[in-house]
Amino acid sequence: MNPPRVSVIALTRDRPDDFRNLLLALAQQRLADFEVIVVGARARVEDHGAPQALARRITYARCPAQNISLSRNIGLGLAQGEIVAFIDDDAAPEPGWLSDLVKAFDAKDVGGAAGFVRGRNGVDFQWRGAVVDRYGGHAPLTRDDLTDPRVGGDNAEFFLSTVGANNAFRREALDDIGGFDENFHYFLDESDVCIRLQNAGWRIVIRPDAEVHHAYSQSAARHPNRAPRDLFEIAASRAYFSRRYGHDDWIDAKLTEFGADQEARLTKFVQLGRLSRRQAAIILDRVEEGLAEGERRFRAGPRIGQRPAGDRIVPAEAVFRPAGGQRRPRAALIVAGLSRRAVARAARRLAEQGCEVTVVDFEYRAKRLRVWFAEGVWRHVGGVLGRDRFGEPLPFPRRYVRAKRELDRVAGQRDFDVVIRPEAPRYRIGDLRVARLTGKLRGYVAEPLRPGGAQPVVEMLD
Repeated sequence: MNPPRVSVIALTRDRPDDFRNLLLALAQQRLADFEVIVVGARARVEDHGAPQALARRITYARCPAQNISLSRNIGLGLAQGEIVAFIDDDAAPEPGWLSDLVKAFDAKDVGGAAGFVRGRNGVDFQWRGAVVDRYGGHAPLTRDDLTDPRVGGDNAEFFLSTVGANNAFRREALDDIGGFDENFHYFLDESDVCIRLQNAGWRIVIRPDAEVHHAYSQSAARHPNRAPRDLFEIAASRAYFSRRYGHDDWIDAKLTEFGADQEARLTKFVQLGRLSRRQAAIILDRVEEGLAEGERRFRAGPRIGQRPAGDRIVPAEAVFRPAGGQRRPRAALIVAGLSRRAVARAARRLAEQGCEVTVVDFEYRAKRLRVWFAEGVWRHVGGVLGRDRFGEPLPFPRRYVRAKRELDRVAGQRDFDVVIRPEAPRYRIGDLRVARLTGKLRGYVAEPLRPGGAQPVVEMLD
């Protein structure tokens, strides 16, 4: 049986650097082939930061309106895939993300799926599944929720929900419910879809291995320090969602509770120095305006099934697929001593030639781990004396120990073929014969982790 065709839809507005890195990460996906659809606010996808080499492989439509559901429906109208995946423009998917996510749809009754989302340090999770109640309140998913009849069943009070930064839906299921409700300009849009899918008899599942790293970049809704700029749309969506799904006797109390929670949240940001009192007061006024707008949208009724067209549509000339259908070489590079620049140059050179590249760089400092993807390279940077997360014991203060532990932590996702490392025996990982490197990487070796794994990478460096 042929695998289902997949469409990836990304929305973007004012994050050119993040968006460029997202496209480079999509270009490293291991799925055999898929299409990428971008819906943005500007005239051309290149204006959003798309590399010229990738722009021709993107179907692009313009949507100036700041309405996530409208933009997603535009992308959905252009999608040709049986499975439609959504990802944020400030996210970076692991190379196996799409392959792992679409496996959820092997079961014919699955209408939607979501993967795990990691935060800036690459260790902690922002999201590992959630349940949503009838008033838009979310709670982390537990193992018991998966068998609880109150979750997603007939007359349920709670429903499984996906997350916008990392989810996918069966196209047939989305068509069945009419797509996204454009009354949700921002927030709760995917939760609304999940409730309607479960009410229609479709299942929602979680795929832990389908991982995405999410940066929470600044936007019209939040500052770089994650303090809110405006809560109008969040409040409007919360009120509309509550009116659509909540019980009449409880709606007013739940919305009052929501307003109080936002006031407490804003007070905390003021105490932390991330907002002024005046800014917080203005935002709180916008909450009240948003709640009133949500009521108005409810009275006007749902906006579902319209299939809008974008202002400008540029069809892709090609699809995203691994070069020649071959497995890409997968390399990890360990920084040591004064070799940081040489390793960085080697990493960029490997990435430009189609290699999946991870750089591990631990300094002799008490610096917490941070993981990000930029210019085709995964970077894991931290301090030998730094904890990966709060509450952990201090690590053993040796660079080689920290580096090998980090490679072991991500090995399941990256599945390395070779490690380029200092030739000192303490860095050795396996028992295969190493290849010594020359030039700027003198003093380093390429250690294969599977037979023949080093050769393609050494040839790229030569």
